[in-house]
Amino acid sequence: MSQPFTASHIAPFFDTWAPERTQAAYDNSGLLVGSPSEPINGILTCLDVTHAVVDDALEQRANLIVAHHPLLFQKISRIRPDDHLGSLLYRLIRENLLVYAAHTNLDAALRGVSCLLGEVLGLRDVRILAPEPAGHGFGAIGTLPEAEPAEAFLERVAVRLNAKGVRHAGGGIIRTVAVCGGSGALLIPDAIRAGADAYVTADIKYHDFFHGASDFLLVDAGHYETEFPCVDLLRRELSAAFPGVPVRATRHVTNPIQYSTASITHSPATV
Repeated sequence: MSQPFTASHIAPFFDTWAPERTQAAYDNSGLLVGSPSEPINGILTCLDVTHAVVDDALEQRANLIVAHHPLLFQKISRIRPDDHLGSLLYRLIRENLLVYAAHTNLDAALRGVSCLLGEVLGLRDVRILAPEPAGHGFGAIGTLPEAEPAEAFLERVAVRLNAKGVRHAGGGIIRTVAVCGGSGALLIPDAIRAGADAYVTADIKYHDFFHGASDFLLVDAGHYETEFPCVDLLRRELSAAFPGVPVRATRHVTNPIQYSTASITHSPATV
């Protein structure tokens, strides 16, 4: 680069791909920690900012963390070193690390979270499911190369997303598939109207599963699992835009959810 690369260059980069102005009204994307004038010597991409990710950034000598989920999302009334968020903020500031978040603006991008999810699942002709007037929108929809039964499609989802388990309802023969990385239950009606045979998303509530039917498969593959591919997407895009700066994806799994299985040898408890 002909001039020093600083944190101020990040927002213009995203303006060409996932502009901050397209984020949802409730969101908090952008530079969350650090000065825009700070020179950047390395970038680490991640889904969530955790202490393990901070360790990774320090080991990789990256002073800018680009995350999908905003570290600062809701209003906070105090910063204390003895709680989770406070301890992270203390440490980031003490280590002079910067944090930038690309959240719902990356969700809404044409080459963003959901379109990437569709590609990871092997969909063709991927396009936005619920487009907005200015060429972006939420969710994505595409088609499988060949139709397959619901059981095979569920195996496809679990394997390609490295999911330890998926929740699902309904069934049928699957060819047209709608997806939304992260919490996408609000788009279930859009998927149905678009003629999808299956819809893959995360954080589906109990009553929403009643949308599943003999000819419509509803799949909850996990929040982390449906969004994690964007960590490497961020790495690739930032590497291409700033070739003089080392950009790496975190080596840590930041999914806070653990899974366990148990054999049921008795009838479910009743109250």
